[in-house]
Amino acid sequence: MVTRVPIYLGGTGESTQASAQAALGLHSSNSVAFTSVVVNSVNVLANDGATLLTARSNDWNTYSTLAANDGATLLTARSNDWNTYSTLAANDGATLLTARGNDYTTYLNAQANDGATLLTARSNDWNTYSTLAANDGATLLTARGNDYTTYLAALSNDYATYLNAQANDGATLLTARGNDYTTYLAALSNDGATLLTARGNDYTTYLAALSNDFSSYTYLNSNISFSANLATFNTNVSFAKANILQQTLTDAATISWDTSLGQIATVTLGASRTMGAPTNLRVGTYILHVIQGGTGSYTITWNGVFKWTAAVAPTLSTVVGRRDVFSFISDGTNLYGAMIPDVR
Repeated sequence: MVTRVPIYLGGTGESTQASAQAALGLHSSNSVAFTSVVVNSVNVLANDGATLLTARSNDWNTYSTLAANDGATLLTARSNDWNTYSTLAANDGATLLTARGNDYTTYLNAQANDGATLLTARSNDWNTYSTLAANDGATLLTARGNDYTTYLAALSNDYATYLNAQANDGATLLTARGNDYTTYLAALSNDGATLLTARGNDYTTYLAALSNDFSSYTYLNSNISFSANLATFNTNVSFAKANILQQTLTDAATISWDTSLGQIATVTLGASRTMGAPTNLRVGTYILHVIQGGTGSYTITWNGVFKWTAAVAPTLSTVVGRRDVFSFISDGTNLYGAMIPDVR
């Protein structure tokens, strides 16, 4: 048997069977033979396309019809299902609400009954508690009152004992301190006497040494002054290079002279004055310069410590600016004087 295979020359672009067969790589055999068929490939393609479109159009119409029928069936089914569901849900909801309403009514009744029972029980418990608390409180207050009375009594006794002990301790302390102070004063007195004796001996030794040292000591300070009984000079003393301390007295109705501030004094009269008794007198010599000031012819009324020849005070110069010099020798109480008039 030989199978014949057609070759569409128009489809290969060749004009002969041999060239078309060679172009397609086909070979004849005892069982296969090739025959050439000349066709126009465009017509075949067009016919095939029309057939395909017709087939597809028919398929689409069939599909659309089926889809529309299925959609209508689906919508009808879903609508029926929804109606069934809504009816069931409504029935179930009504049943549920009724059941819940019944349950809530039962719950409220139960709660009301339980609340009434609870309030009654709590009221009874509170009455019982209040009674017990009142009884316990009375018992507690009585017990505490008794305890406090006992506590105050004990505290009072303890404080009385404490005060007695303190008083005894205080008396003992004061006695002991009194004895100690007496001993201290006695010791201090003895120590003081010993100290004064020692210092007295030291001071005596010091003065003796100072007296001996003073015999060879030279004072260079022009303002040195000596207190009474400071030292005894057992040799010659020279004051050739020393200045005697002097001062200017203040003119006043009564003229004051503190001789410790200067053994030599000067005063200028502004009117007739009184000469008061000099203070801090020592045994020694003093000099007073009296100058007439103002309009001159001023006088001095002398204190009784001033002593004059024949108990008559000398007469002062009268001319303005004139100076009278008074020289005094003092015994430590009185001043015995003489005047050198009108020194110029």
